[in-house]
Amino acid sequence: YTYYVTEAPLVGYDTTETGMNIENALKTGDLTVHKQWSEPEGEAKNRPDDPIILTLYATVPDGQGGTRTLFERTATITTGSDTDWTYVFDGLPLYDSASGGVAQRIEYLLKESAIGGYELVGADEQGHIQVPVSTEAGWEVSLTNRMQQLNIVVEKEWIGDDAVAEETRISPLVFTLE
Repeated sequence: YTYYVTEAPLVGYDTTETGMNIENALKTGDLTVHKQWSEPEGEAKNRPDDPIILTLYATVPDGQGGTRTLFERTATITTGSDTDWTYVFDGLPLYDSASGGVAQRIEYLLKESAIGGYELVGADEQGHIQVPVSTEAGWEVSLTNRMQQLNIVVEKEWIGDDAVAEETRISPLVFTLE
């Protein structure tokens, strides 16, 4: 007699069959985070000197319309003019198998520490960025910080020249902020 063992594919696992041995390994991937800056030319001097802290949250549906956090990982991006502003979270599970034996796709949320004078583009009210779902071994996301705009209202009031006609006043007035 000759015996064979086969196994139906399991969602979220890579399966290796060697003779009568079957090995299932949870699928993992690497997430590369690229830090980008949106600012007027010459304003890079306003970027932070302190490290930027990234927090990655792994979540799955909780079965009641919400989500639950499986785990979180924290990483630090060092700063400086020669920094490539990139970090790789490696070995991230793509599926959660602890949810009643059914593999669920893990969704990731990314949050970074607040950076004075900048706002994180695309962040929700809690400051999270949704990481695009991937089934690949490696995927990427870009975090873009845009320099915050400052609105300054300037009013010019003419005092003591009521006799001067409106059309004789200098127009337009130019103000320089330094």
